[in-house]
Amino acid sequence: MIETVIFDIGNVLVDFCWKNCLERMPFDEETKQALAKAMFLSATWADMDRSEKPDEELLDLLIANAPEYESEIRTVFEHLDLSVKLYDFTIPWIRKLKENGHRVYYLSNFPRKTFELLGHTMDFIDEMDGGILSFRVKLIKPEKEIYQALLEEYRITPQNAVFLDDCAANVEAAESLGLHTILVENHGQAVNELEKLGVYSE
Repeated sequence: MIETVIFDIGNVLVDFCWKNCLERMPFDEETKQALAKAMFLSATWADMDRSEKPDEELLDLLIANAPEYESEIRTVFEHLDLSVKLYDFTIPWIRKLKENGHRVYYLSNFPRKTFELLGHTMDFIDEMDGGILSFRVKLIKPEKEIYQALLEEYRITPQNAVFLDDCAANVEAAESLGLHTILVENHGQAVNELEKLGVYSE
């Protein structure tokens, strides 16, 4: 019996719309593509999610990927809040799950800089029973330690919990720890998969 629902955040509870962020910038298409590769699509983004270093050092790592675009990277870095948009269904979804007696948590890779810029957009996590953001523990999915930290802190029994994420590697890591899992393609599909597990949220 599923007692606990654990959500990833990006592309599950919020739209990680980094392309929209770049589209809002006054740069030509070639520059936008270069910024995408240097920032959001780079291996360095994992350093952002982990946020072990101060923001200025993280920014330097991103600039090192494309030094010729330093000014543009600095501009995007200060507007990372444009890369996240809250879905309309998120808060009602969380509230319905809780009304139906489920405990609801978050487990997400999330950069400190983005979180700080978003302000009230992230207030939906206050609706939940708790959770872990990567920048706070300096761990990232799919490292098993971040899952174990959540399970231990909130005394979650894996066999009685389901984890939803849009990344296959993150889902596989959760499965290896005994959690039920749903690889999220879209909201409707996620709701249907939850219902198959006896979790009703609509």
